[in-house]
Amino acid sequence: MPIKNSINNQSTGFTVGSTGDLTITNGNVGLPTTSATSGIINVNATRFMHAYGTNNTFLGSSAGNFTLTATQATAIGASAGNNISTGGNSVYIGYQAGNTVSGGNENTVIGSQAFASANASQNVMIGYRAGFASTGFTACTAVGKFALDNTNTGLYNLMLGYGSGTNYNAGESSNICLHSDGVAGESNVCRIGQSTGTGNRQIQNTYIQGYVNLPGQVSFGAYLSVGLANQTGAGGSPDIAFNSVTTNVGNAYNAANGRVTAPVTGKYLIGANVTVNNISALMTSGELNFWRFNAAGVAISAYTYNFTNPAAGRTPINLCSFQGHIVIPMNATDYVTVKCILTNGAGNTAGYSALGGRETSIYGQLLS
Repeated sequence: MPIKNSINNQSTGFTVGSTGDLTITNGNVGLPTTSATSGIINVNATRFMHAYGTNNTFLGSSAGNFTLTATQATAIGASAGNNISTGGNSVYIGYQAGNTVSGGNENTVIGSQAFASANASQNVMIGYRAGFASTGFTACTAVGKFALDNTNTGLYNLMLGYGSGTNYNAGESSNICLHSDGVAGESNVCRIGQSTGTGNRQIQNTYIQGYVNLPGQVSFGAYLSVGLANQTGAGGSPDIAFNSVTTNVGNAYNAANGRVTAPVTGKYLIGANVTVNNISALMTSGELNFWRFNAAGVAISAYTYNFTNPAAGRTPINLCSFQGHIVIPMNATDYVTVKCILTNGAGNTAGYSALGGRETSIYGQLLS
């Protein structure tokens, strides 16, 4: 049966059959502003599409509701966002996506039964039941089935992969998990892969093309480019300033004074090779010293490599090399210096060699 315009009795282009389809050949379907009783498209007597509120869009059986004050909200899927009350600028897509959310702003949720936090903001949840058991975290991102699916109330977590972060059940914050369940109670931690199980999201090898520069990372190397005379002897020896720097990641090494200063607390590997020239035949003992000082310049400890009768091991041109390395615990701002001492020889002195460019050098890195 054709439907005619009530004003001029002209055809509207709509045809209605008592049990058939509604066919529109031209024109529009006009609905009033959505209220609890109008402006709604129902399917099987259940709301299916409406735009209740301000700039909101709801599509799906029981999506949204007719009591909310939230604005700029979008919910697509059966029961998606059907408990929204306040907040705005959020998107919920999927069966029961965000269906227990009552408040919060700027959430993006995609996935069946994803995100059940009652009142949280600025979160991104993607995947089946991602964030399903959450109770109020903020500014978190979880991507993957069951990702961050626990009662977490933390901040700024990033979870990627199946089940990532499922062990976080309190206020754990600022964690990054890639295919890792995480450890309950931790914060400010990055985890990649599982440590238990056989093939259960374990990471066996990691390949990185290029350089990885991290805050606090330390790696350095330097050498003496110009020989120095009269530097070592029983009367005392100055710290060696290896003046030519080859690498200095973290800026721990100071070429002006030869100091290695710890930017962070940890264990450091420090090694040195010192080639001495003009050794007297009477110089029957020698030391390569690593001295550790605190920031005030107070000596904390000394590590010594003793060499017996270096004169006997000298080359025909009176050269001898002293080599050693240490692993030393250092607090942030502690520093280490290197010096070489030759004893005996009736007060004779010797110098540091720069023959060939790198006979006298220092190197090191932060281990942990």
